[in-house]
Amino acid sequence: MNSVSRIADANVRQRCLNAFVDSYARIHMVGIGGVGMEGLTRFLHQLGCQVSGSDNEYSSVLAELEDDGIVVQVGHNASFVESTINLLVYSAAVAEDNEERIEAASRGIKTMSRAQLVAELSSAFCTIAVAGTHGKTTTAAMLFEILQQNGSNPSSLIGGRRGGRAIAGLGTGDLLVLEADEYDRSFLHLNPWMALITNVEAEHLEDTYKDESAVVDAFAEFAGAASEDGHLLINGDDPGCLQVFGTIDRKDVNTFGFDSTNDFRADCVDLHLHSSEFDLVSSSHSHTLSIGVPGRHNVANAIAAASAAHMLQAGIEAVQLGLGGFHGVQRRFEIKDEVGGILVVEDYAHHPTEVRVAIEAARLRGRPVIVVFQPHLFTRTRIFMEQFAGALKTADQVYLTNVYGAREVSEDGEEAMSLCRMMQMQGFKSVRYVPEKFDLIQELIVQCNSGDVILFMGAGDIGEVADRMVDDLRQRAIVRMGENL
Repeated sequence: MNSVSRIADANVRQRCLNAFVDSYARIHMVGIGGVGMEGLTRFLHQLGCQVSGSDNEYSSVLAELEDDGIVVQVGHNASFVESTINLLVYSAAVAEDNEERIEAASRGIKTMSRAQLVAELSSAFCTIAVAGTHGKTTTAAMLFEILQQNGSNPSSLIGGRRGGRAIAGLGTGDLLVLEADEYDRSFLHLNPWMALITNVEAEHLEDTYKDESAVVDAFAEFAGAASEDGHLLINGDDPGCLQVFGTIDRKDVNTFGFDSTNDFRADCVDLHLHSSEFDLVSSSHSHTLSIGVPGRHNVANAIAAASAAHMLQAGIEAVQLGLGGFHGVQRRFEIKDEVGGILVVEDYAHHPTEVRVAIEAARLRGRPVIVVFQPHLFTRTRIFMEQFAGALKTADQVYLTNVYGAREVSEDGEEAMSLCRMMQMQGFKSVRYVPEKFDLIQELIVQCNSGDVILFMGAGDIGEVADRMVDDLRQRAIVRMGENL
């Protein structure tokens, strides 16, 4: 095993963590059901804190947390804030007027955002923060897998799930692989040892950034916070990253990408239905790597993870094993099932760029691609409506359902219908607007044929429709088998 240790004295780290538990022995999490909060909850539980939490609705995540001994409550109520609580933590989606936040403040209980608490925890580790408008979850998960193969036993706080569990946990090593979120400028609380940026595009214009320039400025501030004795790694092919690079006054910046000008680049890329292969090339080496996920965008994620691992001296064998055994993150081009020749896939895509690359990955199969898209946030749908239309038109057939509003309320709720009309006016006639998402199932059953790929996309609850669609297809297959006996 090649050592990637950066903190000489493990006892120092342990003393920091022990002091944290002494200060915050009892923690209450508001919005505990979100994937980021779930992961942080599990991390704190492993650390030795007594953790409780609340969320709007009961879910499978809350059920799993309960099974693991964590007290959860449904809804938000001041009575959930007990006097024994030392710290209340809230997600970015929880408003200031939340009853539990107000009650904690009135009692003099310390409160922190998730981002603030993660920053405090990360100071005890050698933190590798993976940021970017797209791909940060997958890239961080790939790097974490490589470092596990290396034997580094890193800790992780990544906003995704694998095998039905959050990719979060407390390791014994000094490394922490962390997904750094630009929403609400959360990543600006961090001072990572290594900062990795996958790409930079206009995003969160509805409530966090006024324009793309403000997004670039925030990423530049994040990059500038990387430790002077650490590393900064950016996508040298990405225009937004290059803008960030132009604002940084440091010489130890490494780049990755497909172009030959990068310090780490992919060559001989070979895309398959369920996997990809490429050569990772630098000035000192060339190694053939494979990943168990499709799409050129995932090759870009793998280049980033492999480049970071190389800089950490993780060893090529660990890189090959980590990436070769990586088969994706839940809701990132997740194949649900193929029944009767109909392939059902779910993807978290909720930005025009993500929509486009997910459809590109589906097209690798050479089969008709039927997209079911649930837009996420009313303002995002309005801001990027033309870009969404252009991306969606690369599919063969598109079904749109009502916007998943999350933290927003719309005046008229017609954003999805407007998107449908825009696509039709632009000459794309194979688009239908189905307001109620579960009505989509009957539409799809009637219209889809063996050989089709149905790609469900969105960051809301469209996955429930995908799951029910698979169940329906299975039941119909069983009935047909019985009829043929």
